[in-house]
Amino acid sequence: LHMPERASIIWGYLPLIVPVMLVLCFLVIFGAFQLLRENLRKFWFTTLWLCFPLGFALIGSILTVHPFNVRYSILAFPPFLTLVSLGIVHMKNDWGRAVVAAGVLLISLASLTNYFFNERYHREDNRSASRFLSLHAVPDDLVIASAAYTAQNLRHYYHGERIKIVGYPTHKSLEEDNSIHPDPPGALYVEDGHP
Repeated sequence: LHMPERASIIWGYLPLIVPVMLVLCFLVIFGAFQLLRENLRKFWFTTLWLCFPLGFALIGSILTVHPFNVRYSILAFPPFLTLVSLGIVHMKNDWGRAVVAAGVLLISLASLTNYFFNERYHREDNRSASRFLSLHAVPDDLVIASAAYTAQNLRHYYHGERIKIVGYPTHKSLEEDNSIHPDPPGALYVEDGHP
């Protein structure tokens, strides 16, 4: 959401995004419709539970320096699964239900396979990065963490010569008095904790 070329990045992934999105959107909407017909109170509870965490994660990533990360919206996963399950269960055609359930299973397996075995989709591995730095850094090296919030994690796991670990981008609060909050979120960090 913060990258200038975000539209072209999304455009490159559309052949993968569109079919998965269509299947899951259909199931969520169909499941929500079934829940609405069965119980209005449960429909609103589930819908709001789905929308609020997603909304907060999106708004937070737009208004702060932190990037959007799927794990920020994990609170929306149970109602999402509920609606998808309702969509599958209420399909009248047995073969259709089996095919759609198998498709959702394959989508999930492909996603998990990428997460665990494809480095392109791994989450930040601060321990390995700190281990690498511990082995290869020399005194007074400058390390720039491209996500400011990872600087503290790198310092925690780092064991080696004294180096400077700097989080980027910086935060406005650096210009303010940091005596109350010596480590403002997103600030420049160095090994001894002084900006």
